[in-house]
Amino acid sequence: VGRGRLWRLGGLLAASLLAGAMAARQARRLAEPLDALCIASEQARRERWQTVPRPDGPRELVELCERFNAMIGRLAALLAEREATQAHLETLLAAIPVGLVVLDPRGQIVRFNQAAARLLGLSEAALGRPLIAAVPCYPLDAAARSALARQAAAVEFRAPWPPHAALRVLPTALPAAAGGGALLVIEDHSELRRLDDVRRDFVANVSHQLRTPVSVLLAQAETLERLAGRRPEIVPEYAAQLATEARRLARLIADLLRLSEIEAGRWAVRIESLSVAEALAEVANEFAALARERGVRLDIAVDGEMAVRADRVGLRQVLANLVENALKFTPTGGGVVLRGERKGEEVELIVEDTGAGIPADELPRIFERFYRGRDAADLPGSGLGLAIARHAVEAQGGRLWAESRPGEGSRFVVALPASPAGGGAT
Repeated sequence: VGRGRLWRLGGLLAASLLAGAMAARQARRLAEPLDALCIASEQARRERWQTVPRPDGPRELVELCERFNAMIGRLAALLAEREATQAHLETLLAAIPVGLVVLDPRGQIVRFNQAAARLLGLSEAALGRPLIAAVPCYPLDAAARSALARQAAAVEFRAPWPPHAALRVLPTALPAAAGGGALLVIEDHSELRRLDDVRRDFVANVSHQLRTPVSVLLAQAETLERLAGRRPEIVPEYAAQLATEARRLARLIADLLRLSEIEAGRWAVRIESLSVAEALAEVANEFAALARERGVRLDIAVDGEMAVRADRVGLRQVLANLVENALKFTPTGGGVVLRGERKGEEVELIVEDTGAGIPADELPRIFERFYRGRDAADLPGSGLGLAIARHAVEAQGGRLWAESRPGEGSRFVVALPASPAGGGAT
């Protein structure tokens, strides 16, 4: 009996050990997937998407892991979509040519685009700072405060920092549902202001240029009318003066009409292949007598045979204008050289003189309509020649610019597309 009890106790002990081992194994089968779920959940909290392997366990645990993996997939897809949308939005903001600045309800800068950074001089250090601290400009701050107070009012001002752009700020209050704050739209109106100035200058210059010959014509006509009967000998003199002023007025009107035609695209350009040497020689022959009269050397220097694609009449008029100006500003004993040089796919036709040169502050403006530098104020001319020349060159697919230093003369360069010699018209 004693031995039987021992066997029974031993069997119970063995069964207990086996059951414990099986329970431990089952616990591990449950714990490992649960540990994996905990780790993956922590990773997901940090937006690191990690799935868990399919467990070898109860159906409920398998379903839990499958649902977790499906949720992770959806979250990863949503995050990728959000990042793509954010990248697209950043691209759009960067491409918008006007400045955009977003402020929070306290007036601190939340974000801005590249245009705003350029116009206002902002950097990443401005984020989180009050607008007035990042950009010490009171008109800009006033616009922001008006939007934050939901009484948005546009402002225009000249930026106190270089290049002193003319800015217009359109503030807008952001909805409270979106967190509130303000959006500032900043437009650069510098070019519009410049065009307004050009328009005003143009009207003033046209009025001045027309008033002078018209006033002279009127005065001489009245004098002639008053004295012709009593002093007939003055008639030829006054008639000649009337004719001179009338021709001056006619040239001015013709220049205005030509400039208008070129700018409006009504000039019929006939592009053909033209010999550079022949084009320069034709203009040199036209002004040879004037050069001798003024005591100025007029030479031609062409680097071999070359041709350009240009309008024959238009190119001649451009070169004639440049040569006439060069002779006008070159003193006796000086020289004017007409050059032709091949530069890659272009040919440069250069009019170079040994005159007084152009001051640096005047050089950027010499191609403006009616602009006359200090040295040209008393010389004859409408002030339209260089404006017409530049537009005419651009209409032929070329470029025109000037290089000059006071006391060293000037170089006017006409760059046109090169062409094989002998090509036909198009």
